[in-house]
Amino acid sequence: MLSKSIEKIFAEQDKKLQERRREFDAEFILVDEKWAANRSNTQEFKKDLHEEIKSFTRWSIGAILAVGLGLALYMTILISVGH
Repeated sequence: MLSKSIEKIFAEQDKKLQERRREFDAEFILVDEKWAANRSNTQEFKKDLHEEIKSFTRWSIGAILAVGLGLALYMTILISVGH
């Protein structure tokens, strides 16, 4: 009598454990898919960020050159007018 009760309890616990395992596996698959999607998005983000940095660098260099050439021209005019 006791062994049948214990077997029944173990059988119920095994069913609950199997159900929890299925739920865990399903959730794990969803999390893995989301992670894979985020990883590809992250790689695209890194690529876009790298392109933005390169573009910013080009604009910065261009602005520095433009200001430098403007100052050089201004100084040249001041020197030639002063003489």
